[in-house]
Amino acid sequence: MKGNNLWLGLVAALLLLPALPSALAATPAASTASITIGTNSKWYKPGEAVTINGTTTAGAGVSVNISVNNTQATVFQTTVQTIANGKYVATFTLASDAYIGVYRAGANDGTHEDKTSFTVSNITPADLAANMIKLAQDGQARAEKLFQQLKDEGATVSPEAQKDHDEGVTELTNAQNQLSSGHPVLALAAARNAMNHFRDAIWDANKFQKVITTLDNNTDALNATIKRETTVVNKLNTTITQLKKDGKDVTNATSDISDAKTKLTAAASELKTDQADAVKLVLDAQVDVDKAIEDLKPLAVTMAHDGLMRFLNSAEARADNLEAQLRKMRTLGDRVRVDAAIARLELAKGKISSAIAALKNGRDLESLKGMTSANYDIKTGIGNIGSAKDSANLSNVNMLQAKIQFLQRMLEQMQKWNMDTTSIKAQIAGLQAQLDKAQQITTTP
Repeated sequence: MKGNNLWLGLVAALLLLPALPSALAATPAASTASITIGTNSKWYKPGEAVTINGTTTAGAGVSVNISVNNTQATVFQTTVQTIANGKYVATFTLASDAYIGVYRAGANDGTHEDKTSFTVSNITPADLAANMIKLAQDGQARAEKLFQQLKDEGATVSPEAQKDHDEGVTELTNAQNQLSSGHPVLALAAARNAMNHFRDAIWDANKFQKVITTLDNNTDALNATIKRETTVVNKLNTTITQLKKDGKDVTNATSDISDAKTKLTAAASELKTDQADAVKLVLDAQVDVDKAIEDLKPLAVTMAHDGLMRFLNSAEARADNLEAQLRKMRTLGDRVRVDAAIARLELAKGKISSAIAALKNGRDLESLKGMTSANYDIKTGIGNIGSAKDSANLSNVNMLQAKIQFLQRMLEQMQKWNMDTTSIKAQIAGLQAQLDKAQQITTTP
């Protein structure tokens, strides 16, 4: 029965959670009016007492009218007198079958007024947080039981599993502190994080032990793992070398990969004499590889950001070129259709400019969406010029320009890395010849 109540609480949590932000947002910021109103909690259950309090600059002995409403009716209304310093207080008890939802309370002293809100629910955020904390504690107990079983069997708890466990303990402690400090929503989020960490700890511990068992009993599998990890290390080394030439700080990743390479070399040597040591070295090397990948992730994000900026700048240049081609066509065909295409292209250029501004302000996703929309406008604009032949030629110009700009950026990067660029230069020359021909066809009657 107790377990059923817990699951019912979780179901209720899923139903209630979407309403949390709106309910919290309904709470006004600190009032600048001459009267204030607040409640002793923002969440109540049916049947609980609600205390309303506040102050007014009108002073002591002033009548303050208080009213509490929900979407159905007025549930409480009274007039109280202020005491020293203009303070006032009123208390009422919610009905046992009180309406579930947001309630709004208002107070006025005849001159000024202020409002606030609170929520009535069968399950409060504190209840949800307490349930989630209990689940996280159960997850911690299961993880620690598994860890002890592995140790009793002479096995090793993987570093990843131990890290997940420790992060879960930190989040669980945070959840308990937040709940006791009266911050149930923060406690709920922390408890959910803790539960996820303990789940991952169990998964990683089992996966690690499965890998060890497989490698201990299969020399071929261990040898294949060493070769595979060595390939990964070599690829990461190549990436690190390229990033160094771009002036990126890859000190940590370089150290991690160096350690991994040393351990894999030692594992290959130990494979013939002490397979258990070889397994340990391989697993340690995998940890180093994972650390290197984590070190490189921020650089990858930066590179993606920079790449998108270059793409937007080249797209802006292509849009300018297309507009120039369209304006030449105004004397060759249907001016109304060409002008419509130019208008659509101007719209695309505006979106590209907005995408560049968004990217500069760190809104990469918004920038990418803007670029996608701009591309649609460019294609639609080209389709507006009427002639299927002209439309196809202009589309071909746009495509060729995009390919050339992409290859030119690749050429610059390869030159920076001292790579052979003969093939790339030949491709660019061939595409440029096609572009010249396409532009001539587009602008010739």
